[in-house]
Amino acid sequence: MELVREFEALITLNDIMSSEDVVATALEVGNKQFKLQKYDECVKIYSKAIELVESLSQKTILKLRKSYGLTERPAYLKQGENVNHPKLLTLLDNRAAAYEKLQNYQQAVQDSQRAVSIEPFNAKGYIRMGKLMLFMKKETKAYEVFSKGVKRIEYGVTKYGIKVNPNLLQHLKAQKQQLTSKLNEQKAQVKESE
Repeated sequence: MELVREFEALITLNDIMSSEDVVATALEVGNKQFKLQKYDECVKIYSKAIELVESLSQKTILKLRKSYGLTERPAYLKQGENVNHPKLLTLLDNRAAAYEKLQNYQQAVQDSQRAVSIEPFNAKGYIRMGKLMLFMKKETKAYEVFSKGVKRIEYGVTKYGIKVNPNLLQHLKAQKQQLTSKLNEQKAQVKESE
């Protein structure tokens, strides 16, 4: 609880600290709370950090992207579309993980859907959303999520030259394949019983 209070104090000092210091602190404190299984506190911390990064101007976000060694605008964004903070996906995924641990699957799905809409060529959002669908016993929906993720990411690599984490992409493909096998077995069992 003390870590959470310290983080909240940092948020109020935001005009003194850079937004990046606050975001880094939020990730650090949130991750510590997660390890301590204080998931409600994680949600609060990540929510405050998300609120902060969403309040930043486009000019500030473009500068941050450069400081991270990223292009000013992702190649897949259309002209006029807003650029997102480089850590927004991580914050959303971390909050979704905390919601998942709290068994608040609807909120976790919302964060995962948002992560996918923000970064459509990043496997993390698809992996989390598919996992959540499996927890909710929606295997067909999970298969659709995994399939869409693989297809979109491969398209992004081909069309835009996007660099992807090969381990995450391989994990996504493995999840899809595993679920394909399971769903095919279920179909075969249904046909046999008819």
